[in-house]
Amino acid sequence: MNEQKKLALISRMGALREYNGGVAPVVMPLVTLEEYFDGAEGEAGLLCNSPEEPDNDTILATFQSIRKRPEVDDVRIAIVQWDDAAWPFSDKVVIITRASEEDASLAGCRQGLNPMKPGKAM
Repeated sequence: MNEQKKLALISRMGALREYNGGVAPVVMPLVTLEEYFDGAEGEAGLLCNSPEEPDNDTILATFQSIRKRPEVDDVRIAIVQWDDAAWPFSDKVVIITRASEEDASLAGCRQGLNPMKPGKAM
């Protein structure tokens, strides 16, 4: 893990550390794919609970391919937890898209993801 890049990522999180205490915060910082994976060197735990445990390069490539789709505006990682010893943790990905709920869910399944119900823009 690249400690300097980890500290740069953590510096963007503001009050998350104080709020966390093991419970996902109400407001989660959204970071780019590159910010989240660059420097993690195998320690980003995005799909750590997946039975397949894909490596970070595979996860990053999958989300980059989703981001390149014409109906997708961006893909961001929501940071939910971090401590001093580990890379910031996330189990949430935000896909900003113009696709319908059905199309977005089907695309996620084709990519091998287990999509949750898409959120609605406010």
